[in-house]
Amino acid sequence: MEVETAKLEFNTLRSKNSKIIEPFRNLCCENENLVIKMAENIDDRSLIASNLDELYDSTKRVTSMMEQQNGITQDLFILTNKLLKKTENSNALSGYRDWISYFYKAVANELGPVWLYVRFSVFRKIREERSNYVGSEQECISRLREVFGGINMSLQDFEMLVLMKIKSNKEFHGDELETRAQAKERLQKFPDEMKCFKEPLLKLFNAFDIWNRQ
Repeated sequence: MEVETAKLEFNTLRSKNSKIIEPFRNLCCENENLVIKMAENIDDRSLIASNLDELYDSTKRVTSMMEQQNGITQDLFILTNKLLKKTENSNALSGYRDWISYFYKAVANELGPVWLYVRFSVFRKIREERSNYVGSEQECISRLREVFGGINMSLQDFEMLVLMKIKSNKEFHGDELETRAQAKERLQKFPDEMKCFKEPLLKLFNAFDIWNRQ
């Protein structure tokens, strides 16, 4: 759950709650006054009967408000649980981010200059959600497999670590991992005062399109 979504849900629940509080208090006061009035006029059967009818209607409204309040409370519990789960996941991811970075350096040391090609190939496969590596990437990926063969690790294991690092960065920065299509669509609403950056960004995505066709 993103922070802005959580804020919106919380503000909605707070608004619902604030709309109930004052009417609820007023009804409670009305009920109290009715009981006092009945106690002061205990011998007036007509008044007692009338007040009992009012008290009955008022009690039904109080019960309805309490049910609404209970619903809001339950929604707050659900929201709190979601936020706690997000925090738990963030902590689990962030706690190993440095170790994954350290492992990158160790793999880079084993591969030498080939690491640059390997890292880009793996990141592109995961980022673009590809099913496999392209032909031009197979040689450097084979070299990576050789390194992993000596430490009892598979290529899939490494891809999962890379994915974990990406997700950890997403949690840390609070950003959605958007697709290239989504990013290009956002450019349609790029601020006019920053339009000098729009053309280079369009060329950036065009470059990705060209490379992905190769």
